[in-house]
Amino acid sequence: MAVGSIRASRRLFSSLYTAMMRAPAIFFHFTPHGRIINRVSHDISCVDSVVPFTLRSLINSVLAVFASILVVALVTPLFLIPILPLAVIYYYIQVKCFACEPFTLYASLLSSLTAFL
Repeated sequence: MAVGSIRASRRLFSSLYTAMMRAPAIFFHFTPHGRIINRVSHDISCVDSVVPFTLRSLINSVLAVFASILVVALVTPLFLIPILPLAVIYYYIQVKCFACEPFTLYASLLSSLTAFL
């Protein structure tokens, strides 16, 4: 997980550096250097500190769900019968009904990243 975090930090820094080098000169005229440095350091800090713990929490949650389903299926085999229809319903709700929400989240993330550029 540490290697992935380092790789993500490098990619983020590389893309931020590229964006900063391609920014017009007027951007640096109106934006204080301290604000640019604080914003870049905050983004890198979030990737370094928040993302690994969030990923670890996600992995733990997914494994706990699969372990719970496995234990219940071993104890009560009839539990496996409604799993397929519930999985189809879950897929329909998550993918079909909320299909536009990830684009909204991505747009808000992108607007906050481009706001300082």
